[in-house]
Amino acid sequence: MIWAVGQKLHRNKYEIKEELGRGRFAITYLAENTASGVDGLIKIALELVNPQHLKNWFTNCCYCTS
Repeated sequence: MIWAVGQKLHRNKYEIKEELGRGRFAITYLAENTASGVDGLIKIALELVNPQHLKNWFTNCCYCTS
């Protein structure tokens, strides 16, 4: 799901101000609460994430050190 700047969400409670970042797994947006004027972040997982891709990524890139 990709949102446009100015798009309203959740019954017009939030408005997308800008896209802050995009990675392999999610997109992060700056959004404003239209009632209070307070800014916040919304992070949305990409819909087309392949479960096997996630497993491979965690196996190859994430490891514990002691």
